[in-house]
Amino acid sequence: MTFDQKDPNFPLRLFALLAPHLNNEGGNNSGWLGSYKGVEMFFAKNRDIALAMSCSSKWLKQSVGYVVTSDGWLDIKQHGELKWQYDSAINGNIACTGEIDVTEKEFVLAISFGRTYLEAANHAWASILNGFDTAKKNI
Repeated sequence: MTFDQKDPNFPLRLFALLAPHLNNEGGNNSGWLGSYKGVEMFFAKNRDIALAMSCSSKWLKQSVGYVVTSDGWLDIKQHGELKWQYDSAINGNIACTGEIDVTEKEFVLAISFGRTYLEAANHAWASILNGFDTAKKNI
């Protein structure tokens, strides 16, 4: 039996929600959607610290919004899915939300940090390439 995750009767939907507080600040964070080496990622930055969130499985939907006004948690709570899809949220208390394609048997969700978004993206990409077993060994 095969499932179509877009079918409302699909038994499982999985969302990743990341509300960065870079530099120990809830505010003053900027986030956006982008890609690195062909891999779709979420990015966030606050002054000299950046992060990247990536997934080895496909993102079905992605959004970056402002907490309490346009964030994914509020959207999912109101609609049961991500209906709002924003590409960026600048200088505020932000949240990155993505729906993960769970038709893949296994996947790696990587969150990494760097001084620039490219450095963070490189770390996330390396984690995706190396897989879960390698990351687990490094704990």
